[in-house]
Amino acid sequence: WHSIHSKDTPIVTITIRNSKFDPVRNSKVPEWVRFAEYVESLGYKPIIIPDSDQPFDEEGLPPRFTDIGLAATYNMGIRLHLYQKAFVNCYVPNGPGIFAIYSTNINYIYMKGWLEGACITPSTVDGYYWIDPVALRPYWGSDLQSWNGDDDTFENIKKHFDEFCIRFNKKRVSDS
Repeated sequence: WHSIHSKDTPIVTITIRNSKFDPVRNSKVPEWVRFAEYVESLGYKPIIIPDSDQPFDEEGLPPRFTDIGLAATYNMGIRLHLYQKAFVNCYVPNGPGIFAIYSTNINYIYMKGWLEGACITPSTVDGYYWIDPVALRPYWGSDLQSWNGDDDTFENIKKHFDEFCIRFNKKRVSDS
């Protein structure tokens, strides 16, 4: 799939959370769809990976963004391949995000990292003993792995994506 559909196009994955448990952590699907349209307009290949708990409750999710994403919902091999090949992966608090969190080479933006009123997610960054409160990433993480407590609105997602792109370009220049 990768060599046919997006060999030369950088991938941006968006892992959707849509669960009946602790719904405050759920993704704002229309905001993520808008972000997918934005990154597509910049030349990226957005891939939305639906939540396996409610994958077909799409609330306006365009099918073109879920092509391989639906397979990745149920196949961890496909999911991990996408996460490793992606330019960046975008998450809200969810189970599959753990693959990126404990990796040192999966680039990601983790939105809503701390939330008021969540059953599991701490309400402040101080609730995570393993997150550097200044760098806003795990202590073992890189500049291309970031956490924030911002709500997943299009404006916030775009802001963090644009900041990620700046860090990515700085790293590319310093590595060359």
